[in-house]
Amino acid sequence: CEMTNLNVERIQELLAEAARLDIALDAPTIEYALRRTIERLAGFVSNSPGSLRLMEKLNGAVALARSLPFEVDLWTAQNVYYRTLRGVKPEMERRAADGGQSAAEWLNLFHQLGDNLSFGSE
Repeated sequence: CEMTNLNVERIQELLAEAARLDIALDAPTIEYALRRTIERLAGFVSNSPGSLRLMEKLNGAVALARSLPFEVDLWTAQNVYYRTLRGVKPEMERRAADGGQSAAEWLNLFHQLGDNLSFGSE
């Protein structure tokens, strides 16, 4: 799906260039576009909560939002995170304890996402 192809590195390069050139950002438009992308990614994660690739993309988008000089509404992603914390994380912890490498990677990304969403460690 095209909405999961967010090029975080390129966006960060462009933001750094804008800052270097003292170009004002259109914060409301950027916030809206990034929030909608994060909401779509959160929806994909909600539908496929065990997907390592989707968790990685959502985490990257949320980290990008946190790096901006303005706030991006992350309410939808926070709700998906909380549901995943209660519903999927225990199973991933069992799989990781049994030696599941992808489950261990997923847990690492999940914890990073929690940090980016300002959730305390669980």
